[in-house]
Amino acid sequence: MPDPPSSHSDANLAAHQHRQRWLATAVTLSQDRNAHVACPSCDEGILSVSEIVHRGQVVELALRCPTCGSGEFVRGRFGASQGTSEG
Repeated sequence: MPDPPSSHSDANLAAHQHRQRWLATAVTLSQDRNAHVACPSCDEGILSVSEIVHRGQVVELALRCPTCGSGEFVRGRFGASQGTSEG
């Protein structure tokens, strides 16, 4: 038997809110890679940021929580490296 529509809507809303929290976190860390930002998934760990550099420009940020293991990759044009490069 399928879930009632409200349960499905609640799940979609929770997923959307979770994604919005990661996006807000990505914006903060794209502006200041050294900011101490709590993990949007567990609210406990401080995210680590690794820059992925191509031709001297940061093209992607790898965000990772050491506490829960959650992470995201964020693509964009972030300019010159701020010194956290692993690539």
